[in-house]
Amino acid sequence: MKIRRQNFMAIISVMFLFFINISPAQAATVYYTFEGYIDNFGSDPVGEAESIGLGLKEPVSYTLEVNFSGIGSRTFSGGTSEAFTDTSGTFYGDNYTTDYFYTSLTSSSHLALSPRIYASYNDSIDWSLGSSVSWSNNTASGKLNVGSSLIIQSQHRTVQNWTIGESLISFYHFGDETAGTDGVFTSSLTLTSINTTVVPLPTSLWLFGSGLIGLIGFSKRRYF
Repeated sequence: MKIRRQNFMAIISVMFLFFINISPAQAATVYYTFEGYIDNFGSDPVGEAESIGLGLKEPVSYTLEVNFSGIGSRTFSGGTSEAFTDTSGTFYGDNYTTDYFYTSLTSSSHLALSPRIYASYNDSIDWSLGSSVSWSNNTASGKLNVGSSLIIQSQHRTVQNWTIGESLISFYHFGDETAGTDGVFTSSLTLTSINTTVVPLPTSLWLFGSGLIGLIGFSKRRYF
């Protein structure tokens, strides 16, 4: 009788660990929404931004998908691409770690702007790269690079530590550099929402869990 009870408790423990290891939080994609206004125009040589109503103090917004367990990458104008893996090292006596991850643009208030076309063969033309840098001197920074145009960053906190109300800056590049029509503006942004969409667990996993529960119930009736 004692051995059977031990077996029963072992099954309970295994089932508990199973469901912990497939926690929905591990299958989550996070969506960050940023809202703010344009605070500086670096250039708009042919009035492309002005033509769609963008000017100083005009409101802007972005929603980005972020997957901290995904692989961040960039693509060069020559057609090659590069994936990024986490790194660590020492710089001027301070240790640092850099965490790279995947990000992409879900929506923007000004998708009508043309993507930036770079003049150099070696320029990065497409980004899906987030990065967070932590230093041993207790400083940190975080950045999201999306497509050919958008950079959102903080010089004070890693992306993982951004919270609602976070103040950030962004750079938006557009136009054709080879034709001299490229422009850029910066914006002051606030992180206004963080939403998590959980990927549903496969039905087979829930059936497996239900089966375990049924077996435990049967064993309990039979041996106790």
